[in-house]
Amino acid sequence: NLLIGGPQLDLVTWIVVSVNFLLTNAIVTFPLGGLLGGLVESAEEVREAQRFSDFIVSASPVGLVVFEADSGDCVMVNQAAAELVGATRDALEAQNFREIGSWKESGFLAAAERALETGEVEQVDSNMVSTFGKDVYLHAEFVRFMRQGRDHLLVSVNDISEIQHAQRNLEQRLTELEALRLVSEQLREAEDLEEMLRLMLDIALEVLDLDAGSIWLYDPKTNLLSVQISRGYGPPGGDPVSLPPETPGSGLAGKVFANNQPHLSSELNQEPDIPTNIREVI
Repeated sequence: NLLIGGPQLDLVTWIVVSVNFLLTNAIVTFPLGGLLGGLVESAEEVREAQRFSDFIVSASPVGLVVFEADSGDCVMVNQAAAELVGATRDALEAQNFREIGSWKESGFLAAAERALETGEVEQVDSNMVSTFGKDVYLHAEFVRFMRQGRDHLLVSVNDISEIQHAQRNLEQRLTELEALRLVSEQLREAEDLEEMLRLMLDIALEVLDLDAGSIWLYDPKTNLLSVQISRGYGPPGGDPVSLPPETPGSGLAGKVFANNQPHLSSELNQEPDIPTNIREVI
């Protein structure tokens, strides 16, 4: 048996040549010079391929992060991934994927562990706040692969915030169209204004999945907006709270009427233009 071995920078090559002599005193000649020269060339090809792959990862517009499977430590990250989560590359490289809080909450960690266990590609879409405080909607893919003889986890991430925003807008438009269709059907059977308003409000609340709402009408003679019908303003099981009339430009309803623009509020009970008795029951 002939054993040849030697380090080639980051590549260690061991060649075992077994020679079985079928005939006594057989003479076998090995061109070792050519063999070792080929190894040097192969090592250089490996290094060149590694440099090329590192360049591809670094220049990719897709966020790419590589973790060592056993330790969970980050070993490679590109600039695209850092920008997606609002971090620097150094900050990401200091992370361990098993210790990232946003991964645990978003389902990323569970998907990563499944990918490492099964070898199958795992995908997750999640609206999350990164460890670095950036609110983003990400599509992530998790892949197990072998690097330098050890299992690693490759994570590719894309920002799909605009896609999700467009999807929500589309769903909202479809909901509105469905509400209009239902209202049109019901209004054909309405006999008076009061019944028309009741149908419009009830259908709107049902389709939009809302708990409370009201319809105001403007009277040019009195220059007042008054509630014609309302639902949900009042304590559960109690008497409904009356909504006082408003003039155009004053109060929340009056301002919306005068400006002809919708008003969106995440904290309606904090709106200064909402009457105190209404804020108390919202």
